[in-house]
Amino acid sequence: MKKDYQANNKGVVPYKIYQSETVVDAIAHSCKRFAKNTAFSCLGVDLSYRALDEKIQQVAYYLQHHLNLKKGDRVAIMMPNTMHYPIVLYGILRAGLVVVNVNPLFKAPEIHYQLKSSGAKAIFVLDLFAKTLKEALPKSDFPVVLCQLGDFHPLHKKIPLHTALFLKNKRGYYGFNNKVLFKTLLQKSQKKRKIPPVVQKQDLAFIQYTGGTTGRPKGVMLSHGNIMANVVQTAKWNGPYWKLPECMLTALPLYHIFALMANLFAYSINGSHNVLIPNPRNTKHFIKQFQRYPVTCFTGVNTLFNLMLNERKFCLGTYPHLRIVLSGGMMLDKKVAQKWHQVTGLHISQAYGLSETSPAVTMNHFELDKFETSVGYPLVDTHIEIRNDQGALVGPDEKGLIYVKGPQLMQGYWQDPLLTQTVIDAQGFFCTGDIGFLDTKGRLTITARKKDMIIVSGFNVYPREIENHLNEREDIQEVAVVGLPDSKSSERVCACIVLKEGANVSEAMLHAYLQPRLAQYKIPKQYYFCDTLPKSHVGKILKTAIVQSLCEEQGAKHVCTEE
Repeated sequence: MKKDYQANNKGVVPYKIYQSETVVDAIAHSCKRFAKNTAFSCLGVDLSYRALDEKIQQVAYYLQHHLNLKKGDRVAIMMPNTMHYPIVLYGILRAGLVVVNVNPLFKAPEIHYQLKSSGAKAIFVLDLFAKTLKEALPKSDFPVVLCQLGDFHPLHKKIPLHTALFLKNKRGYYGFNNKVLFKTLLQKSQKKRKIPPVVQKQDLAFIQYTGGTTGRPKGVMLSHGNIMANVVQTAKWNGPYWKLPECMLTALPLYHIFALMANLFAYSINGSHNVLIPNPRNTKHFIKQFQRYPVTCFTGVNTLFNLMLNERKFCLGTYPHLRIVLSGGMMLDKKVAQKWHQVTGLHISQAYGLSETSPAVTMNHFELDKFETSVGYPLVDTHIEIRNDQGALVGPDEKGLIYVKGPQLMQGYWQDPLLTQTVIDAQGFFCTGDIGFLDTKGRLTITARKKDMIIVSGFNVYPREIENHLNEREDIQEVAVVGLPDSKSSERVCACIVLKEGANVSEAMLHAYLQPRLAQYKIPKQYYFCDTLPKSHVGKILKTAIVQSLCEEQGAKHVCTEE
């Protein structure tokens, strides 16, 4: 179906919010229209939109005709921002399949849960993380496609890549019974017939796992219609600021919903250039790429901005092309924002969203003249209500629970209709669990996050998951995991533990116990051994009281006071 466009001096922006177009249609259209444009750059290699389309077709053909996967089957991706990622993602969708993003930093139990829960039929993994995957596979003959950093490089450049970017990781672990190398996959699918689009707007595109207060991650079901609605909503907002084609630098992981939309989808549809950073913690390489390309757009989280600002080379650089800087995933610290403005001359704009909303809900303007504490205005066709504890609407500047409704709202939680019904009401409004208010101008400000969630460098950490692991130990009576303010990572994970009588447990023992079970950022940085934990009259552990007490003890600022 041909799209309607609204032309202006800033570029061409789709304006109809409700379209029959899918993600597959959108990227196919872009690859044809912008065939000569550079779509992606990574580690010194460029890929045009024409070449992108060819490789998408090859991946789709392999999944359909070699693995015999059927429409609606789930396929997992476990890799950082390498050149493979967009090819594989679009190839999975092209084949009519559903993407399951898996954080490559996860440990074996976490990976196993996602693969089993989603019912994934295959997985693409960067070989640097293959050893952990091997421990997590639900069955020995599980299909695995192994990708390597050097897949797009000439032989003499392949070897240095691994040591330069991931010094601590071991590579080349190939103990799989049913594997194929990514390069072999492309060779097997060359000169095969093209895969016609088989998906529709209502079809599922992603099962995007997000942490759960129940202790298990929830699978958020996002359809092609959800994603494309948010693409168009974002395009309408960005339209006045775009000077197409843009050059986006992507350091945030694409397996996270924020970067997936704000970096990949929002810019792939208009022929823009995306520079992929596999490992932003390698700051020398990261900043070199930032200064090598004419970067016009950049997204980050507070810790990433802070990391860059602590690098002398970045602070001494000039960024004449940079115009759009967006922050999300966690609250932006005012000091970091002000220093960024001093270095670059630009103010960082904040946005707000959730996995359940594809994710964008609100966004600030990009031509700010000062730091804004708000997270901006609702996107087109996005409705926000602020309700009190009794469910009644409150007025401007009054705090309450944030409810959201719009075409970007998820289809529900994977295989959990009862949980879906508890968060989406009869009017179609989703309860975010976040506390905030709308001012008289319609801008949203977040005053408190979901009461248990901890944010570590932009990653959501849910205490119940950690508590479940610790409670499995026979020497622990009770445990409460909380987050305390941290200048480096926004918050640090802390565990307050009541031991059983006579138990002898050390911090080192608990750390060693959690190491193979949880991603590193989820493991507590501090342990407090207590005689008792504060409780309500019904026996509920009062985590706010714990945080308040620890903050006062350490002289730290306690921000979130809602229980």
